[in-house]
Amino acid sequence: MTKPRYAMTVDTKRCVGCNACVLACKSENALPEDGFRDWIVTETKGTFPNLAAEVNAARRTHCTD
Repeated sequence: MTKPRYAMTVDTKRCVGCNACVLACKSENALPEDGFRDWIVTETKGTFPNLAAEVNAARRTHCTD
């Protein structure tokens, strides 16, 4: 019998950079204090006064477990 494989769907367009997904992943996978499988990337674009901030959730997608 094969082990079930689960996935998570995330609408990255709705990310506000709250880090809830980062903490949930860390807790669910019992990662060490300095271990992460996902993170938040914030990028500022433009020049003052026309600035825009883009927030993206990034995650590793090559894990087999």
